[in-house]
Amino acid sequence: MHSNLKIGTRLGILLAIAVGCLLALAAVSVWRLEKVGDETEYMVSVGLANERLMREWVTIIETNTARTYGAAKAVNAEDEKFFQTAIAAYSKRAGEIQGIFEKGLADPVAQGLFKEMLAKRTSYQAARASAFKEKAAGNVDAAARFFDQQMTPAVNAFMSSMQALLDYQQKANGALALRVHEHYEGGRTIIIALSACAILLSIGYSIVLWRSITRPMSDAVALARRVADGDLTSKPSKPTRDETGQMIKALEDMNANLLGIVRDVRSGTDAIASASGEIAAANQDLSSRTEQQASSLQQTAASMEELTSTVR
Repeated sequence: MHSNLKIGTRLGILLAIAVGCLLALAAVSVWRLEKVGDETEYMVSVGLANERLMREWVTIIETNTARTYGAAKAVNAEDEKFFQTAIAAYSKRAGEIQGIFEKGLADPVAQGLFKEMLAKRTSYQAARASAFKEKAAGNVDAAARFFDQQMTPAVNAFMSSMQALLDYQQKANGALALRVHEHYEGGRTIIIALSACAILLSIGYSIVLWRSITRPMSDAVALARRVADGDLTSKPSKPTRDETGQMIKALEDMNANLLGIVRDVRSGTDAIASASGEIAAANQDLSSRTEQQASSLQQTAASMEELTSTVR
């Protein structure tokens, strides 16, 4: 059935296959790139951003803890005020980071760790306020004991909860990076497979197309060569309905017409030969009769000469 299609149609099919493969490759490439791009953007704008904020928050707490101990051991009000001012500035930034996390966290596990960390932060801030309250009341020894007995465990618990959330963020970012890499690898594999299929399909159809054109052309050339050699009795293979098949059919019709002309010429030649034979036979008969009449005339002439001599 394929060989009955027009050559232009077959070439159009080949072009459609090539264009279809290119469109499929483009669609898959765009799809995979968008997926990788979206996840990479999320990892950079959310995952890594949260991790950076957590590291900054950990640094703030570590710094404020040291300042808190410094303020607790300060012997004059000016030094304590200096530490308190720095603590307040860093605490403000910590509050901003907390607000960002409250709005941006969507992972249920991260939300649970965040809530736990906030509870520990509340205990830490309460312990710190109690320590400074004791010191402000003049109970320096009580304040020192309060720092050692309550604040230090509260700080350690708070830092541990922060580290747990930071570790989870790092783990989530690592999993997301791995997923991005897997999507990249999967997309590359799909593109390579589609490219290989497109190449094989194009090559396979090109071979079919080449054979469907060259084989009938070879038959047409062979038929024309046999006609040129004088063989008018050869028959072509079953012609197709494409342009090549139409050419072979035209050559077949020309061959049949030439054979008819040769037969007509041969029949005319035979008729001419038969008439020529009859004419030759008639000429031979006429020649024989002419010779007989000449002989009779010669005999008559001799008799007349004899008669003339006698009369004298």
